[in-house]
Amino acid sequence: MSPKFTWQRRMKNTSSSEIHLTSLRRALESGNAAVMVGAGFSRNAEGGHQLATWAGMAQELWATLNPGVPAPAFSSGLVTQLGEQYCRAFSTTDLEDLLKRLVPDERVSPGQLHDDLLRLPWTEIFTTNYDTLLERAADNIIERAHFAVLCREDIPRSKVLGKRRIVKLHGSFPSQRPFIFSEEDYRTYPEKFSPFVNMVRQSLLENVFCLVGFSGEDPNFLHWIGWVRDMLDKHTLPIYLFVSKEPSYGELKLLESRKVTPVVLPQVGNEEDTDIGQRYKELFRILGQPLQAADSEWGSFKVAPVTSAFSDDVDEIFSRMLDALPPLLDLRSTYPGWLVAPKRTRRNFENSLRSVTWRFEDHLIRKKITALNPVMTVVLLAQYAWQQEVLLEPLTDSLGEIAFQQLLASAGWNISEGSDELRESLEKLRITKQKAFKDEWIFLAVNVLRWKRQQIEIDGFNKLKTSIELIAATDRFVLDQVRYEEILLYLYLGELDVAESKLSSWIPNSGDAYMAIRKGALLAEVGDLDAGLAACLDGIQRLRVKQKTNLSSAKFLSEEAWACHICLNIQRAQKFDHRVDLRDGFGSPEKLSQRLTDLAGRGYDVQREQEELIEGINTEAALPTEAELSFDEFDLGHISSSRRFGMPSELRNKLGSSLRWLEFVDRVAIVSRAGQVSFDLASHVQAAWWAQYVENWPRILSIPIRGRSLDALKPFDTSGPAHKTGWFSRFQIGVLDLKTAQEMCQRSFRQVEAALASQREDRSIQHICEFHLELFSRLVLRCTDSTLLIRFADRLMDFHKEQYILRHPQLWKKFGKALARCIEALDPKLHKTIAVELFSLPVFPTVETRDHLLDDWLRWTVVLQHFRPGSFASDEVTEEIQQVIKQLKASPAKPDRIRRKQNELLWNKLIGSSSLKLLTAQQEKEVSNLLWGNKSSWPTLPAFEPTLATLWPAPKGIDANAQFREWILTLTLQPMQAPKKSSGGRLRKAWTLSDRSEFLTSWARSQRRADWPVSDVAQGLGIIRQWWVLEWEDITWDVVESEEVAACVRDRLGLIDLIIGRSIDPDALELLVVQEEVGEWLAEMIEGGLAIGAHFWCCRLALAAMKGDSDSLALIEQEISTAFLCGKKADIYDAYRTMIFWIDRNAQLQKTQPTLALNAIGAVVGSRRSAALTYCLDLLVKFQNNEKIGAPAGCWPWCTLH
Repeated sequence: MSPKFTWQRRMKNTSSSEIHLTSLRRALESGNAAVMVGAGFSRNAEGGHQLATWAGMAQELWATLNPGVPAPAFSSGLVTQLGEQYCRAFSTTDLEDLLKRLVPDERVSPGQLHDDLLRLPWTEIFTTNYDTLLERAADNIIERAHFAVLCREDIPRSKVLGKRRIVKLHGSFPSQRPFIFSEEDYRTYPEKFSPFVNMVRQSLLENVFCLVGFSGEDPNFLHWIGWVRDMLDKHTLPIYLFVSKEPSYGELKLLESRKVTPVVLPQVGNEEDTDIGQRYKELFRILGQPLQAADSEWGSFKVAPVTSAFSDDVDEIFSRMLDALPPLLDLRSTYPGWLVAPKRTRRNFENSLRSVTWRFEDHLIRKKITALNPVMTVVLLAQYAWQQEVLLEPLTDSLGEIAFQQLLASAGWNISEGSDELRESLEKLRITKQKAFKDEWIFLAVNVLRWKRQQIEIDGFNKLKTSIELIAATDRFVLDQVRYEEILLYLYLGELDVAESKLSSWIPNSGDAYMAIRKGALLAEVGDLDAGLAACLDGIQRLRVKQKTNLSSAKFLSEEAWACHICLNIQRAQKFDHRVDLRDGFGSPEKLSQRLTDLAGRGYDVQREQEELIEGINTEAALPTEAELSFDEFDLGHISSSRRFGMPSELRNKLGSSLRWLEFVDRVAIVSRAGQVSFDLASHVQAAWWAQYVENWPRILSIPIRGRSLDALKPFDTSGPAHKTGWFSRFQIGVLDLKTAQEMCQRSFRQVEAALASQREDRSIQHICEFHLELFSRLVLRCTDSTLLIRFADRLMDFHKEQYILRHPQLWKKFGKALARCIEALDPKLHKTIAVELFSLPVFPTVETRDHLLDDWLRWTVVLQHFRPGSFASDEVTEEIQQVIKQLKASPAKPDRIRRKQNELLWNKLIGSSSLKLLTAQQEKEVSNLLWGNKSSWPTLPAFEPTLATLWPAPKGIDANAQFREWILTLTLQPMQAPKKSSGGRLRKAWTLSDRSEFLTSWARSQRRADWPVSDVAQGLGIIRQWWVLEWEDITWDVVESEEVAACVRDRLGLIDLIIGRSIDPDALELLVVQEEVGEWLAEMIEGGLAIGAHFWCCRLALAAMKGDSDSLALIEQEISTAFLCGKKADIYDAYRTMIFWIDRNAQLQKTQPTLALNAIGAVVGSRRSAALTYCLDLLVKFQNNEKIGAPAGCWPWCTLH
């Protein structure tokens, strides 16, 4: 045989061996491979060289039976004949003893190859060996239990126990006889051991059969395979015989006739004479490899580095990047199909991509990609979009915009139109046919459409949507994707009615069963829980049908897991809404929960995956800072600085987790609200809050809009997480561009109109109206279109007359606020266009309701505060005002609770009208008479400030100021202690932290109207002193233990300070001198107040000014300046109040000039970053407007306003 022919044959056999090994691996994975282990394999045991082969047994028998005669050539038939002769010459017992001596089972131990063999997933293991090596090796295999079948009685027991069988066909040491060896044993075997014969035959019928260490010449075996050939002929399953070398031509033909396929044991490396044990080890290693890598290992791969870190040649970088893409393309084709790739997989994939992916986002590569032919750019960016999809990350804005432009430029392109160079480049990226390019174009287009939806770019979304629908007109899967993205867009815009309409007309027609799940989730979000659950359960059934053709499909299993999770959420919402679904089939909560648990055990633990994403959002991270940072060192006056490049890793991870969450919820269809129940709404809001540092405002604000989070609209709460409250603040509304703000405003108003038009009496309508009315009332302040504002105002006024609104008092307050802010946004010159209609609104609702609900009806003082006196003629509303007065006159002397609340609303309208000077002289007189009547004492009304009567002139002959003082002095200063005697804890007393200082607030308001006589001041100080004597001892004890109590006491002392400061004049000083005990108590109170943090700046300032004590004045001014520059919020307000006092009482303070304090105020304004900024700006204006004091000489330049 020529060397060339030998080489060709070897190559052919090597190729066929690989095919056979692959077939056997497939059978092992499918669970239909059995093995027959022969005596040759036992020699791989520890001490296996002591075990005789059949040839060795034949020589031993021949030498005993034929002493001195040379043994003939070995054959299996010769062995059985010699065995029969030995039995006849001696005895069966002697033959058994000989076999035990030739096969010393007790002197050998199972080797590593026995373990390797048993670890393979054989269905059954047969052996003709007498030794117990396999049974002993099985004891070390903890992954699977085994049962040795030694006799016919063991066969049924093995099935009952459910263990894998090791079937000893020819007996077993030490005593399972007979040991099948002689001709007579083989002749009678089919009859005496028919159960074993049937077992082997059944296994040969059902399984791929492997012969390991087995010659295949065993008479029984030849009989069995002959029977199988007779039964199945060409349908016989493969029987593989593993041999150490290639069989001869004759041997090969004989094996072919027996339907036995020889497979040469694989070599290790390039060495042909490898030890047989090493070759078996390699065989078992190959058979143990799965045909496909485990899904959990997907994502890890290696590529050659793109370029050196110091290369600046863009063309070279780009060329090498293209060379590195083929492994990615291979990886893309093997993606297991997870709906969301597991966290570990995403991490592995990201680590593998670091040498390639970042290049897509490099600005030089972006520039290079943009300059390419649009077709090439689309193909490259489709690969990038796929990578981002796996990583659960969005497209970057820069690449998203490039992709958008290139998609439009390449829409409808045909591969035949390209140049040879372009087609050659596309071939490197495996784009050789028109369909391949079209698929890539559509894939990228859908991803960019999603990006446009996320950015709330409606025009770009619609333009790309039209192109996709034209190019993929017959692709139902793509059309379903487009429809899903369109519905999501309307949900993020807040247009719930449009989304609901499009959902009802959407019938998913593609083969993607998960589209039904997405539709069901969105139906639940818009309020149709029953239809949503039905759609999801239908989708689950379709997924299970698909699984029957692919039981291990990661795509279908992961999709079913997420579908079960979504169904359970919908069922929880139904239960909350008292609409429990009583399904008892596969859709019951119990069955779905069990299925979810089963899928988690198979590696699809979707609840854990969702928790991991939430954990990423909840990790701690500092807010972004300036690139240039400075640090105060330990040594005074020493400051170090550093420059930070990029953002800290904690912040980068936090932002990445937030963006991944937002991608995840839309892909899986995890809705934040189903019916009246919210699901992880806080996570949605938090993700949006952090994403503000990398996303645009329209997208960020769209997330709480979709979730309709009322908590997000609450005022910013510094005690909680920053993301939880404070959304749609004046700052956020202010940074929105005018067009976006007006569009959002109109959409919110349309949602209110649509919700009310439905006339549905459920809680969801109320929730929609509450959210969108609050949102509208903020966005409307950004609107400048007068026509639009007037239309809003007219419609809101119409709402106040509609029966549906009148029946829902929980919405009254929101509607009133919306109307007030609409008027605030409107140009004051146009107020007259809505004034008459506004005054015609009912003062109180015309339907019966509970008295406390009337507090939420339209508050006229709030609405009318935005009008200016003279905005419209008073005679236009005179009749409406007169009707209010008439209704008040008709009120009974002792009205019931409803009537009292109605009277409050009537008075509220009169107060607002009076502030605009809309009452005629006669009407003012009538109102005054209504208040005073025949009373000579100060008139008060419940729920109104005591100063109400000061809005209108008192009847003739009544000194209103004197009456007000007289009424105030009838009050007492309420104690701060609660009725409960003890707090039951570390405090001596129980304290109430509410405001109970009506006496003090009324006194302060009265002082703004007129100064008090000394005698009245003395009487008022006596009332304050009574409180002091009663509680001060307990206060001094408990303020040490409770800062809350201390803060409330400081607030009260601050008001007392202001009152006493205003009261100090020469006459008051004389009073303090004459009544020495008053002066001593006042000094004691100031000292005690200073000890707990009260300042008494007004009082101390007035006393120092009256006494001409310049040192005390300087000290006070220094304290005030310090408070402005670095004080707490309460200290800043006290300083502000003191400076107002200084301005108002400058004459009383001997015209002292607060130069230092004003410089501190100027410093705050100059810094523009202090908590005192708003207070200081107001003070600067007040100083400039006060001609008697002005800005003192020597102040900083910015203290003088021009």
